[in-house]
Amino acid sequence: MEGSQILFQFEYLTGAIRIFRRVTFEVVAVNTGEAAATVRVLGFRGGGLGLFRTDQFFDSDVDSVGSSPTTGVVPPGSIWKANPTIQADEFGLYWFRIRTTSQTLVPTLFVQEFVQAGESATLATYTPGDFTRIRRRGPDASPPPDEDLPTTDE
Repeated sequence: MEGSQILFQFEYLTGAIRIFRRVTFEVVAVNTGEAAATVRVLGFRGGGLGLFRTDQFFDSDVDSVGSSPTTGVVPPGSIWKANPTIQADEFGLYWFRIRTTSQTLVPTLFVQEFVQAGESATLATYTPGDFTRIRRRGPDASPPPDEDLPTTDE
């Protein structure tokens, strides 16, 4: 099923990651629950001085290996990895949005640099507590308003 038709209830956001050299982003999600769940990864990049717009450069619902998208169902107790790994060929600022259908789908993001053949160095890791988590209310809805704000009924 195409990711845009799935109700992703949770969204995990990274902060901006400054990249000065060619790196690989590896996104992994572990399903710690007892039911299958789905994950979708969106990557953004931008650069410049002052205020600037970021552009989407990766979508696991579109970018794929062969003919099948990598957005998919993760069975209970299984690990999902974005395939292909996400290459950053341009210097600048990068950030990620990881959408899941369940809070039992736990994401991790690794930023790795290939040092030489067969060797890589991990430059940064986003573990579950490093993400900002937002509960979503619709497939493409904006984050819900602050629950503490007063509302008016008409």
